Amino acid sequence: SLQRQLGNGGSMGLSYTGNFSTREEAIRQAVSCNLYTSKPFVWSLRGYGSYDIGLGSLFGHGSLCYFLPFQKRSDGRPLWKLTLTGMFQDWGAVHSFDKRFSLGRPVGNWEVTLNYSPSGSNFGSGFSVGSTGLMGNQGFGYTQDLGECFWIELSPQSF
Repeated sequence: SLQRQLGNGGSMGLSYTGNFSTREEAIRQAVSCNLYTSKPFVWSLRGYGSYDIGLGSLFGHGSLCYFLPFQKRSDGRPLWKLTLTGMFQDWGAVHSFDKRFSLGRPVGNWEVTLNYSPSGSNFGSGFSVGSTGLMGNQGFGYTQDLGECFWIELSPQSF
């Protein structure tokens, strides 16, 4: 595994993993890479990609976040952020690409996000449990569908 630090707390990495599966009697090998860079409270870019050598499957996820320059907190940090997220996978006969546009802001200790994706929400309405952010703020979240392609999320704050 190789990891290199970039300016502004960013990083990029490349790793190789291999293990022997007794159930499949085969060696599983994968190569993955990641990237994170930002100009704090202005924009951030993160990405991850993985290739399973044995299966020939490919997976990738990336997001670009822009912090909107109006309505700032008392400490100068922006309240609103606009995020574009993309995900692709190629796994045998399964090929997919999805994109999501999100507008979010903190409300108390929560983050409220309005999302749009041409393929719609993957989760439907309801409660969820999870974690967000670098320190893994854990808690319950809620997702509400607003039609075929729009939904709103309420989750522990990750700003």
